Amino acid sequence: MNILCKCMRVMVRPGYYAQHYFQKWRGDYAEHRRTAYFRKLKDKYKGQRGFVVGNGPSLKIEDLSKLEKEVSIASNKIFMIFKDTPWRPQVYSIVDDLVWEKVCDQLPAEKLVPVITSELSEKPIPRHTAKYLGNAADLYASGEGLYFSDDVSKGVYGGYSVTFENLQLAAHMGLNPIYLIGCDHYYHGEPEVDPDTRIAEGAKANHFIPGYRVPGEIVNNAAIKEMTDAYTVAKKYGDEHGIKIYNATRGGHLEVFPRVSFEELF
Repeated sequence: MNILCKCMRVMVRPGYYAQHYFQKWRGDYAEHRRTAYFRKLKDKYKGQRGFVVGNGPSLKIEDLSKLEKEVSIASNKIFMIFKDTPWRPQVYSIVDDLVWEKVCDQLPAEKLVPVITSELSEKPIPRHTAKYLGNAADLYASGEGLYFSDDVSKGVYGGYSVTFENLQLAAHMGLNPIYLIGCDHYYHGEPEVDPDTRIAEGAKANHFIPGYRVPGEIVNNAAIKEMTDAYTVAKKYGDEHGIKIYNATRGGHLEVFPRVSFEELF
């Protein structure tokens, strides 16, 4: 009976339903194209070790030189160091809206495909075609809490740090073990304020290269407690799925993951 009713509706209003199904097909096709990049990344490097590169002050140029033949993921203004090293990450990501607004017109002309979240501005990018990550929280009714995506083609979860999204990408790519470097997990001079608060950058440098930020620049604050909670979720996911995540950062304040010496990995 339901099938008969549907057929009768189509016969009565063929133009309306033709447009309806065309729009649905076009939406499904657009989603298929959006996710193609991430579906190709699934387990692409299964069983290989990989590095998630943070932008903290502990990061050194010579560290990146050692990663030339390694699989790595980096983010934000890491391209500021490209002039000093031949190293390039396999995946480059941005999830911070303020960072994206500042750098989308500054990305280097070389082949660098930005992976950004779908919430960021779809402003045209000179010389680049961005790959848009969905928001995995949209897949669930509550959309609350911290989770770790097991398929980034369906989206990633936020955790107040691009490093959390990068860990989800690393796991999706099949990397195991995963090493963090340059993840100092501390920001000099940032007050303890509510998450999602915008603040003015202080005078002390919190990144690997001079000029990364300038004093007084408006930035999203580093929600350290929430970031730590997200990293704890990442560790739990890794433990449950046999994925080893290590912190190879020199010093810093991140103690969620077991520490290893970066130098001893080579």
